[in-house]
Amino acid sequence: MLIATVMDGNQQLLPLAFAIIDEETYPSWKWFLQQLSRHVIRGRRRMCLISDRHGGIIKAVREGPDFVSPHRVHRYCLRHVCSKFNSNFKNMVLKDLCWQAGSEYQLREFNRIMEEIKKQHVGAFAYLDQINKEKWTASHDGGWRCDILTTNMSECINGVLKGARRLPVSALVEITLERTIHYFRVQAIKGHKMLQNNQLWTDFACKMFISWQQKAVEHTVTKYSHSQQSASVVTRRQNGHGINTHVVKIANRECSCGKWNQFGIPCSHAQKVCGAYNISAASIVKDYYDMRLTTTPILSILNLCSRKIIGMIQIFS
Repeated sequence: MLIATVMDGNQQLLPLAFAIIDEETYPSWKWFLQQLSRHVIRGRRRMCLISDRHGGIIKAVREGPDFVSPHRVHRYCLRHVCSKFNSNFKNMVLKDLCWQAGSEYQLREFNRIMEEIKKQHVGAFAYLDQINKEKWTASHDGGWRCDILTTNMSECINGVLKGARRLPVSALVEITLERTIHYFRVQAIKGHKMLQNNQLWTDFACKMFISWQQKAVEHTVTKYSHSQQSASVVTRRQNGHGINTHVVKIANRECSCGKWNQFGIPCSHAQKVCGAYNISAASIVKDYYDMRLTTTPILSILNLCSRKIIGMIQIFS
């Protein structure tokens, strides 16, 4: 079974598509991605596909027009990159460094970690260096991943469908749909509670924004350009050590720490600069955290699935 999932603005998993195939090959992945593009994506822009480095997937993506920049991109699961890396070099220290390099937001820190890998093993450095950095590193990603580094979320669906894969095809289809609908109902209830609490954003966005807002109190700002709304921000840890400087450009919606770009929520440095320029940091949180936009698609899909399950019961009765 091939599965496509998406994560909403509350970091909740939403199944998008399932397909039952005889084997995992290039033709099957090509067909699946074509159907996904035709029936689910349907021309939407700013889409990021994250997968492992299965040869069939890579070839299907490369030869198809559906996940090509600038409107859509393909990224690799960092866990699979690290696993393959470790299979070649069998060194847990290097594997940990590989993960650190791939998950690091800041370019300077990424370069530092890669230099450490080079000191430890030149061959390991060369192996990673030949992989397109946009495909596997957060620091070169350009904000497409929204901090989703792995395909773990897709594989969580296996837990929802535990035991179903061994059933006959008709039963597999029915139980997959039933469990998916149940999952959507649970997520819809959570969304309703947030709306009833008059939340502007999802729980995830609220917690992230408030956490960074509290950290911003300890920062110091030096303005650069009022027209570009840019500034440098000096941070200090509570113990007095670890002073760092970051550059924030509000007009470009970016900070050198890399977190604003990945999460779509102004980081602590950006919030501090917003305060210095009398800008509402809340007004520049990405709209995919908006509760009205997050909850409505869940209800729409749930209604659609409910109509289908009724039809399926009639067919198989």
